[in-house]
Amino acid sequence: MVVRMADRILVPFEGEGSGTAELSWGQREMWRAIQRRGSSLAIGGVVPLPAETTVEDAAAELRFMLSRHQSLRTRLLLEGDGRERQVVVASGEACLEVIEAGDGDPAEVAEAVFSRFHSVEYDYVNEWPVRMAVIRHRGALAYMVVMYCHLAIDGGGVAALIADMATMDPATGRSQTPVRGLQPLEQARRESTPSGRQRSETALRRWEHLLRAI
Repeated sequence: MVVRMADRILVPFEGEGSGTAELSWGQREMWRAIQRRGSSLAIGGVVPLPAETTVEDAAAELRFMLSRHQSLRTRLLLEGDGRERQVVVASGEACLEVIEAGDGDPAEVAEAVFSRFHSVEYDYVNEWPVRMAVIRHRGALAYMVVMYCHLAIDGGGVAALIADMATMDPATGRSQTPVRGLQPLEQARRESTPSGRQRSETALRRWEHLLRAI
């Protein structure tokens, strides 16, 4: 199916925390899996939209996600010695695609966009982990397509993100609810400390005991 892109809207975002750090253990394990598979292992979905949804509403959601969560404004730094590090930025711009369904079935157009988002490997150095598009049919938005790079989020994280989106105040585009859990930079910092390494070694010994028992 051929779909025509009507527009690419650049959505500015700004959040707390920035810097460069080693990959966390979880990020490192996922990066190895991505390299083995030759795929971003992206996860996402197609969401029907209420008839009154505007492009501005979709842009506000994208801005909210990236502004609030460090992992969604994190990219890789691939260094010459083969090491990978994570780079979190405090501000930037993300792309929202607006796709015209034309005379086509908007559901089919949404599925085609989903397939494209899922199959094209991410540019881990230059691209944000979130891809978002809205499908417009006869002047109204019909569907939203969202895809996340697995390096930034997993299935449980998507569920938590959906719940977090419900806390966004449409008037301000912000949430009064504190972000739960460690952000990536703090996670990596803690894991690099002696106590973090000791905790890891304890967990590994515990898993070794359990696996041998099994």
